[in-house]
Amino acid sequence: SSQVYDVQVGRYVKVGQLVHFQCYVSLTTLGTITGSAVVKGLPFTSRNETNAFASTGGGTFSNLTTAVVSIYIQIASNGTAALMAMRTAAATSGTAMVQGDLSNTTAVIIAGTYRADV
Repeated sequence: SSQVYDVQVGRYVKVGQLVHFQCYVSLTTLGTITGSAVVKGLPFTSRNETNAFASTGGGTFSNLTTAVVSIYIQIASNGTAALMAMRTAAATSGTAMVQGDLSNTTAVIIAGTYRADV
């Protein structure tokens, strides 16, 4: 809570059940993040289906506090939020981003596609 943004923009195009989105977030104040970092407010609820996840292939980022090779987001079934995740150089799998990975000047640009429930 209490994040302050220099830029907070999201755009989407929906074709049938597929939602193509992009977002750009640039912080000026990190505030407090409890648990994992998430992008909230996706335009449509993701499909409500067992084991139905969507994930982006990568995005651009700056001013993280952790040495990261790539970032991506994961969208769980039946939701309108996306978990922010990352991979470090030596990692064999991704991990959720937390407050300690972000700074007051972190910026993230990410895009992806997910299947909506309607």
